[in-house]
Order: sequence, then structure tokens, then C-alpha cells
Amino acid sequence: MSDILDLHPEVLNISEFLLGLLAAGLQHRDQKINAADFCHILHSANPSRATLVRIGIKLPENRYPFSQNGMRFTENDPVPFPLYSMLPRLTNDPDALFYDIVDYVLLENGQTAGQHLDAVLQALQHCCTGKVIVERSGGTLALHARIRDLLPHARPIVLLRDGTETALSMRNHNFFKHFMLRMVMQSQLGYDPYQSRERAGVAQLHQQLIDNLPENITAVHFERLDLPLRVYGELWSNAIRLGAPLLSQTLPWFDYKELCKEPERFLRLLSVQLGVSPWPEWVEKSKKLIAPPRDAVTHLSEMDRMELRDACRPGSKLLADLKGT
Repeated sequence: MSDILDLHPEVLNISEFLLGLLAAGLQHRDQKINAADFCHILHSANPSRATLVRIGIKLPENRYPFSQNGMRFTENDPVPFPLYSMLPRLTNDPDALFYDIVDYVLLENGQTAGQHLDAVLQALQHCCTGKVIVERSGGTLALHARIRDLLPHARPIVLLRDGTETALSMRNHNFFKHFMLRMVMQSQLGYDPYQSRERAGVAQLHQQLIDNLPENITAVHFERLDLPLRVYGELWSNAIRLGAPLLSQTLPWFDYKELCKEPERFLRLLSVQLGVSPWPEWVEKSKKLIAPPRDAVTHLSEMDRMELRDACRPGSKLLADLKGT
């Protein structure tokens, strides 16, 4: 979806930016924070992305051109989170744009998180094309309330996918797999070892988890990691539960199957909701990016299939109730 948004000339796509702010510790729009401290948040690196890049695991949404001559950061550096996905989508010189944004935030010298966020968006509009600012991040339904706190005038558009399909997609996506690794570790240890130097209790972890502690993780260890399928289904169900207050409102709500079955119709409806023109060139180029989902569920064992469906059942039932079926 981010690639589809990138193609539209009227869209300024700030992919994964708000999610990055929240993950870095920003709480709400009225939060008192000076410009320097906000810029410190902009400089922070996401622990999962930084780790996976460092050990050579590829993520399709990571667009920072490490191999390009003159780039400021290497794979071993803690790369500021806006440089992973958002800024490389907007410019061929993401480093320069990042520091232009930092300079603008410092110049505006706001006193709240909301004022700094507005300064970032203003800086982007000064430097980039696109009249409509759109942010797309996977898994943000669970964070909708915090996102609305940051941008109360933003209009949400929801794209949902079947729980079992989503869970399997997350298992096959290295970022979500590492995120779930950290959640499992936190549930067993009481802290996230990727954000804490504490190591109490690690000796009692399963060997696969020990192998994937920050000090031990390698590409081989991570690829061998096999977390239970249910944790991904539980994550999806929990997202539906947390997103229920938003889903109960009257708002644009799309099903992933619509995107795959009738991509042209979906894209035209999406352009209406975004307030942009359904340019024929954009529709045609975007259709080429849409592939039908793989039916991975049929390849699971009966036991795995039952475990996954049980984990997704609470979210599926809540969705059915919300749809009135």
C-alpha cells in the first residue's frame, strides 16, 4: 500500500512516521517537550529495524540507500527512524531532508509535541510535492487512540484482512517476527532486553530465545527462530479489540479481499476517500503492484490450523459483531 501511495502525484506519503514517533516514546499532542528533546526523538532508531539491518536481514520497507556513495549512515549505525522508510520515499537525498527537518523544528522552537509535529509536516510540504499528507503503517489499528491524540484532525481509513491470513503474513515478515520475539521475551522476563541492559532471568529462557538476545542474535539464529503461531493470532485479535472503538464509528472501512479481487474499483474508492484524483496512469501502475494473497492456511498442519483459528477467534467474532453479521 505504501508503494501505491508513493505513485500518486497528489500524495505526500509519510509512511511509518507516526508509528515511529509513538515507538520512540511520544505520548500525546499536548505533551510538554522542547525542540531539542523532540529532535532527539527524531534521531532515535527502532530497535528491531536496527538489529535486523545490522545482522543482514532484509526488510522490504527499509529504503535507506546504505550502498549509495556519500550516505551518512552504515548498516552498523543506529539510523534515525524517519530515514528507514519515510524520507527515502520522498527524496533521493534523505540525509539532507532529515537535517532540513531538524533545523526547521529547532527554528520554530515549539513547546509541545503537537507544535513540533506540525513543524515537521510544514517542512515536508515546503520541500516535497503532494497536497494530501497520508501516513500508512501496518498494525496501527491498535494505536488509533494515540494517533488521534497526535493528529486529532486526521481522517482514518481502515484496511482490514482476515485474521489467519494476517497472522501468517506477520510470521513471514521479519519485522513483525522480531517484534513478537521482543514481546515474548518481555512477557517472560518483565522487560524488553532490546531496550534494557538488565539480564535477570535470561538463563531460564528457551535456548532459541537466548540465541536471539541482542548480544547473541545472528541471521542464522533469527532465521531458525520458530515462535508459536498463536502469538501472531493473539496479536491480531488484540489489535481488533483495541481498534473496536474506532471500527464502531462511521468511517471508510475496506477489506483486503476487495483490493485483490477488484483492484481498479478499490483504487478509485480509495482516491475518493483520500481526496485525490483517480489518475488513470496511477490506477494502471498501482494495479501491477497488487498480487493475490497466497493461500498459506491450507499448507498448515491440522493442529497448527486449529491453534491459529483459536487465537484469531476473539478478533473474528468482534469484527462480525461490528459488521452486524
